[in-house]
Amino acid sequence: MKTMLLSGLGALSLLAFAVPASATITIYVGQPGQLQPDENVLFNQTGFGGIGNPIFGVTNQSSTSVTFLGTETLNAPSGGQARVEALDEGLNSLTFYLTNVMLGFKEVEFDISPISGGGPFQPFGVTVDFHDNFGGVYSTSGVQIGNGSNWFSAIALDSQWINKVVITTAGDVSDVRQIRVGGIGNIPTGGVVPEPATWMMLIAGFGLVGSAMRRRRNTTARITG
Repeated sequence: MKTMLLSGLGALSLLAFAVPASATITIYVGQPGQLQPDENVLFNQTGFGGIGNPIFGVTNQSSTSVTFLGTETLNAPSGGQARVEALDEGLNSLTFYLTNVMLGFKEVEFDISPISGGGPFQPFGVTVDFHDNFGGVYSTSGVQIGNGSNWFSAIALDSQWINKVVITTAGDVSDVRQIRVGGIGNIPTGGVVPEPATWMMLIAGFGLVGSAMRRRRNTTARITG
């Protein structure tokens, strides 16, 4: 009986942290304008852009602050659509997210621009990790970028939100530019609503607990009677 009770409680504890079975982030590579998120990230206001690590951008409609972090000092020229580069002009790592960590976004799009000149271009690998509010990471590991534009975009659906993007390249790139985000909103702080399959597990868990408790009461009654 004790084993059954612990099993039931274990199932319930796992369900408390369950991720919806359909949770996924759809990623598009090499398709400019696939999503067209509704906000541009800009550096055209006082206190945004410039040189530093981190640096900050701001969206053009909701005026939401966006944080940019690198493994070296960053430079964001003021004005126009966001373009983030390394101060030494060789960028190989960039992370960005909404400065208010209670916020997330549904869509994101950007272009990675390699360094031009210096002989024939040799493609190299880039990994883009899209993090969600459930702790999931969706990655483009193994993608090669070429000379010219290299577009990446992603979309999250339903109760899922993108809360961080991490870009890591195997070689130096010129910059990450034309950064857009869409569907900015508050990430729910409550529990995840289980899907049908999860509800079945939940009901089974409650059934195990209820059965164990009834048997325990019956055993107690026989001993004291």
